[in-house]
Amino acid sequence: MQFQSILLLLLCSRVLLSAAFKRKWDYEMHNIETYTSDPSKFIIDFRTVRLSRTESALSGTVNWKYVTDDTTMFFMHCYSSYSGSVSDYRKLPYEIPKTSILDGFNKFYDDVVIGNFGNCSDLPKFENGFTNPMPQGLYTLETCVANGNGLPEVLPQGFYKIHIEFVGEVNWKLIFYFKITPKLLA
Repeated sequence: MQFQSILLLLLCSRVLLSAAFKRKWDYEMHNIETYTSDPSKFIIDFRTVRLSRTESALSGTVNWKYVTDDTTMFFMHCYSSYSGSVSDYRKLPYEIPKTSILDGFNKFYDDVVIGNFGNCSDLPKFENGFTNPMPQGLYTLETCVANGNGLPEVLPQGFYKIHIEFVGEVNWKLIFYFKITPKLLA
C-alpha cells in the first residue's frame, strides 16, 4: 500500500511539474513581411499556410548566396498591440540588441530557430556551434508550426509583431505578425 502511494505521488508530481513549465499560449500567424536589399544575393519567400480554422503554419524558402563575416550584424525587436492596428504597436522588453551573427547565432539559433523549425526544414544545424560564413544554399521550410522553444512561457493575450533585421553585405528583414491567445488546458 505504501509503495502504491509513493508511486501515485511521483506520478502526480511529474504531471504537475511538466504542466507548470509548458508554454501557456497559442498563436495564430496573421502575416509575414520580407525585404532584401539585393535579391541577387539573398531571397526570402515566406508565406502563412492555413491548416485549420485556428491553426496556421509557415512555409517558404531562403536562398542564401552571400558570405557572412564578423561585420554581419542582426537584431530583433518585439511589439504588442491590443487591437492589431499598425499605429497601436508598442515596443516590448523582449529583444536581441544589435550583435554579430557569430555571437547571436551561437546564443539563439539552436534554441529558437532549430528548436522551432528544425523538424520541418533543411536549415543547417551546427553541431559544434556556428562559425562564419553561413553555409550558402537554398533552404526550405515546409508547413512549420512553431512550438515556442526559446520563447517566454507566458505572454499576455493580444497581437504581436516580431521584427528581425540583418545588416551587412546584404540588408534583409523579416516581420512576423501573429495573435496570442491563452492556451486551453486539457
